[in-house]
Amino acid sequence: MKNICIIICISTGCCFAKQNDSLLQNSKIVKNEICISYGLFAFNSIFTGYRLSGSDLPYDYVVNKNNYQRNIKEIPPLFGGFNFGYKRYIKNKFVPLLNITYTQINSEFNNKISDTLSFKSKDYSIAILPGFEYHYLQKPLIQLYSGLQLGLYINKQKLIENKQEISNTKTGFAFQVDIIGISVGKRISGFIELGFGFTGIIKTGISAKF
Repeated sequence: MKNICIIICISTGCCFAKQNDSLLQNSKIVKNEICISYGLFAFNSIFTGYRLSGSDLPYDYVVNKNNYQRNIKEIPPLFGGFNFGYKRYIKNKFVPLLNITYTQINSEFNNKISDTLSFKSKDYSIAILPGFEYHYLQKPLIQLYSGLQLGLYINKQKLIENKQEISNTKTGFAFQVDIIGISVGKRISGFIELGFGFTGIIKTGISAKF
């Protein structure tokens, strides 16, 4: 009888030990990731910065561009974007995510003939991009992945002309295709991504996993 009780106690202890080990391992599993990055040459910033469409600007500038000298200040520089992201890790290799990107372009249009025709513009753009990533390689130290994001952008423009301010807001379709990305690190990681769209052609940043 004593032997049976000893065997039961040992078995119960082993079960609790295994359960505790399992709980400890599960507590170390990464389920969430927050990211901050800078994207070089974000599409919306390029579109606004180069004024591929000038229909939202004063008529005199549209028909007499040669009479104007333009000075541009990009925030961030090089027509880039600040990106803030969240990822949720699930059991398979598909990782749902949400990215928010911000760009700003401040411009001065100085008329060479008449200063009264000079004006300024400020463009603020936010893109909200839900999407997913597929992780080809998912190790604790290194990850290799591709991704797709589809969403919308909100662009607010302020035109300052003859001390008058005119505001205009527009929305449209936004996207990002990340052809390849690599992340190195465990809890704190550095990453670089190559793709095209509203978050940039080349993105570099850091992330925290928990």
